[in-house]
Amino acid sequence: MKIEIRAILKILELKDYDPRMAPGEVLVWVNPTRVFLARRDEAMREIPRAAVKDEESIAMARERLEIFNMQMFDWYAELWSQGEDPEMRWTADEIRELSEVDPSCFNWLVRESARLLREHRIGEKKS
Repeated sequence: MKIEIRAILKILELKDYDPRMAPGEVLVWVNPTRVFLARRDEAMREIPRAAVKDEESIAMARERLEIFNMQMFDWYAELWSQGEDPEMRWTADEIRELSEVDPSCFNWLVRESARLLREHRIGEKKS
């Protein structure tokens, strides 16, 4: 029998970030492909790591950071948009807006998504 691999989605309830955000939720794709995960890893490797001192290097680092941010917004849009309901899908622009309007919520979603991915990969809390 052939096995069909489907996206496994876990729910992040926004009430866990702030009770006033209930009943909002975000679906997190916890079994993404290696290729998908590699996109994030590759983007992270491209972030400037060296200290920048002159104006040209600073400008190049800022430009690279903006490219990285857009790559990550796009990556999270895909991670959070695997559900069937079109109303639950995200765009990179919506995620960028969230990161600007409520950076704490954005950071919470990123941390909690990483936790769910890690737990699924190591076999914790499977339901």
